[in-house]
Amino acid sequence: MKFADPRLLLFRDDILEIAKAFSLDSENLLVESYIPNNHAILVETVADHKFRIHVNLQEWRIVAAKELGSKQLNRALFEKYIEYMK
Repeated sequence: MKFADPRLLLFRDDILEIAKAFSLDSENLLVESYIPNNHAILVETVADHKFRIHVNLQEWRIVAAKELGSKQLNRALFEKYIEYMK
């Protein structure tokens, strides 16, 4: 797990809990933003594809996900995020 801001290391255990709850690979995760009990913005790398995921921690669901750096969405990899958007 990597952190965009070193101060986010304070919340490492919280982020690990979020990763586990949403089936994210914590080893290939970049934490861009985290506000406890509010939201987390994470970038997960899956098979050379990067996905930015916005998690609403009040509703405990993914509210947005986007594949980065690709003009064509890899639907098969994206499906796992859709499951948590409902």
